[in-house]
Amino acid sequence: MSWINKISSLFKDLAIILMIFLFIFILGHYLIQGAVIAKRVTLGLPIDDLLILDYNFGEFDEAVDKKKVHPWYYWRRFEIENEKVSVDKNGIRKTIKQPNNNAKKIFILGGSTTWGSGVDDYNTIPSLLQKKLGNNFDVYNFGESGYMSIQETNYLLEKLSEGNIPDIVIFYDGYNDGYTSLYSPGVPREPSRVRTRFNRYNKMINFSFTDHIFEAIKRTGWGALFNYVTYGRSDGPERTPFSSNWDATIVDQSIPGKIEKTLNYWTHNVRQINAIGKEYGFKTYSFWQPNPLNESKKLTQDEKNAIGNRVSNKGYRVFKDLYIASSKRLKDKENLGIHWIGDIFQNNSESLYIDFIHLNKYGNKLIADRMYSVLNEEK
Repeated sequence: MSWINKISSLFKDLAIILMIFLFIFILGHYLIQGAVIAKRVTLGLPIDDLLILDYNFGEFDEAVDKKKVHPWYYWRRFEIENEKVSVDKNGIRKTIKQPNNNAKKIFILGGSTTWGSGVDDYNTIPSLLQKKLGNNFDVYNFGESGYMSIQETNYLLEKLSEGNIPDIVIFYDGYNDGYTSLYSPGVPREPSRVRTRFNRYNKMINFSFTDHIFEAIKRTGWGALFNYVTYGRSDGPERTPFSSNWDATIVDQSIPGKIEKTLNYWTHNVRQINAIGKEYGFKTYSFWQPNPLNESKKLTQDEKNAIGNRVSNKGYRVFKDLYIASSKRLKDKENLGIHWIGDIFQNNSESLYIDFIHLNKYGNKLIADRMYSVLNEEK
């Protein structure tokens, strides 16, 4: 056999091997995706976004529709319908209610604590407040994971522009404003995940050819299978809200100035909302929420276990400093529509937190009870 025939035979063998490899690779990808789709259908989850193949209840990346970008507030959730959670096509979570025809309309805005991460539809703060208020009120849960106050304001402005005018608007904030302003990205008034995604995009622009190949493989079913075998999760290692990378970006000397700026922005946002309320004829209430990182509550062992090592020492520090500053700045400002409840759990010995910020149904009930008492005082 001549050397030309040998080379030709070698290329044929390589081509056959390559075709077999591609067939197995593609078949395996679709088999893995089929298993994921079956799992999602069983859980009642959407199947049109398989970049992240697993679902962790209440987590941002698995829950929001990243294919839709909403002007000024950026994201809303997928439509979901299962035994625990009902979210409509507009990304609005169900409030359990049966309002009268002439019921007063209440909008509640906030982050994932308002949305109700970790509890079912019956035990979110809006649903529990609705239960207290009765059928003469119609409560809407406009909370969304990761939202800070400026996003909530923009969402409200959109509703008003559509002619959807409430009688009462409640804002429930504190953690996300503090997290984005002081920790990640450490820029007051900037939604954290927007910068993160821009940074990821800019990083991908500079990828080499092999980097792009590996990135493409990571997004296939094989990448999900590798993650599952390696980390026990198809979307890779568990992500935590605090990390050594972000810790390294925080300059201790800048924390006091950023805290002051954070509180300035938030109080001005309250003033702006109050002014909008006067223009449109609705009453506004702005609550500064509690969180377990500032030592205002003596945590139970269950709460300590739930938080675990997900929060860095610097994360604890910035939230404790923010707690002290917010109590001095916002306490006893009810005449301005500000209700500082950062210490609402101070003397409570029960387990209320299910992680570094979210509450169980008992904690949500205590928040709803406080909101009810504030509304009831001003009837």
